[in-house]
Amino acid sequence: MLNKHPRYVQIPAGNRKLRISLSLAGNETESVQILVSAADGALKGVDVSCGEFLSETTGRAEAGLNVRLLETRYVWVPCPTLNGVEPDMMPDPLPPWRGALDIPAGATQSIWLQVSAKENCSPGLRRAEVTVRTANGVAAVIPVEVKVRNFSLPALPSFKSSFGIFGRYGLRQRYGVAWDSPEYRKIYEKYYWFLVERRLMPRELPVPLLSEDAARFLNDPRVRTVNLSPHDGTKREDVEKISRIVERFRKNGWLEKGYVYGTDEPSRAKYGVFKDFVTRLRNSAGRDVPLLLTVNKAYADLTGYVDIWSPILHAFDGEFLKKRQRAGEQVWWYTCVSPQEPYPTYLVDDCGTSHRVLSWLQVLSGVDGVLYWAVDWWDGPTTHKNDVWKTSHIFPFANGDGYLVYPGIDVGVDGPVTSQRLEIIRDGNEDVEYLNLLAKRLAAHGAGNPQVRIAELIRPVARTLTDWSSSPARIAKQREAVAAEIERLGNP
Repeated sequence: MLNKHPRYVQIPAGNRKLRISLSLAGNETESVQILVSAADGALKGVDVSCGEFLSETTGRAEAGLNVRLLETRYVWVPCPTLNGVEPDMMPDPLPPWRGALDIPAGATQSIWLQVSAKENCSPGLRRAEVTVRTANGVAAVIPVEVKVRNFSLPALPSFKSSFGIFGRYGLRQRYGVAWDSPEYRKIYEKYYWFLVERRLMPRELPVPLLSEDAARFLNDPRVRTVNLSPHDGTKREDVEKISRIVERFRKNGWLEKGYVYGTDEPSRAKYGVFKDFVTRLRNSAGRDVPLLLTVNKAYADLTGYVDIWSPILHAFDGEFLKKRQRAGEQVWWYTCVSPQEPYPTYLVDDCGTSHRVLSWLQVLSGVDGVLYWAVDWWDGPTTHKNDVWKTSHIFPFANGDGYLVYPGIDVGVDGPVTSQRLEIIRDGNEDVEYLNLLAKRLAAHGAGNPQVRIAELIRPVARTLTDWSSSPARIAKQREAVAAEIERLGNP
């Protein structure tokens, strides 16, 4: 699943495996690719279906598993970001499978089988068959085995996050609605819950923070974080407005979920402006309001004015930030246009493990949260609509930067369309839950310092931000080891 197969690169015969095995916990989603090759000539009317998953013990279908089939689409990458890589058609968009399609001669078509287990799904083996057909008849019948673990992942993420839905330049333009109108908020909410389902917190709520409807989101057990800065047309540094929001959050017990996203990547020349804003806000709203700051260079001079440090990956100063955590502050991090290889990225033409390994490094480095600037920057601040379905070169020299979902309106989908990158990030988020769940069980069983064992399990996958494995098999092996140890320890 972590291997990305360009449209016209043929799959070696030795990699053709007509058997699928998956394992997942309750409240988890796992995916696998089915690759159909037209190496011997064009294929017409290719279709795929999945039968019911039957329990090994009862022989009956059980309601705890949900199955989706997704069609991989391919985008042109004219300027690859990785060294030694040629321009190519790379896989990324994953709209729902809509029925038979044609595969041109010499092409490979990826089909995603995605299985989700409900939180209360009973453990055990389930089996089904995937059937691939062409216009000439059945081409393959693939046995699928799914093992449901005897533990479930928590509904509330164990880490914090801030992923921007850049509605002014994304949703508003693509859907042709007025910003902050009822129609806009309805669309925004679909994208909001789509990210939440993948353990990622959108930066803002779909409704004003002072509205009665805000409670519907803030009381939801899956919602972990939200930006308290205004996003209703007023300046986000509006101290009076933030103070009223903070008062409401404090009264309703939501303040732990909140943070103030003030200045973004300030230059040293703007440090004074940022410090003045922080001082005024604390005097007005109180010292318990977390201030988040994104930084891309040396930032020690801001000590005392930041509660959540969020450096870009190449500016991550582990020694300094550990000191800040010991002082009671939080540490997040983020990636965007840069840095690129050998750092992990979210770019279309980077390898799949790159998108997932950042989550393992997050746990190894003790990072409290992750930030990403935009998931829907399809068009930018223009009236021109970019065809993100055909080319990834929207943000120059950073293929796919600024978007992780695709506009469903373009392909008849009522809501967002996911991407290979986002589903791999989702898997990484679930890996974080595995590792944190194991740490809790080790502590409950008196295992000394659980982080020593956790680090032992992570290091075969990743050691530093520039020293990590690109092997999907290694991630799968270590994930299996973590799951087995969780099951061995059992509940505290």
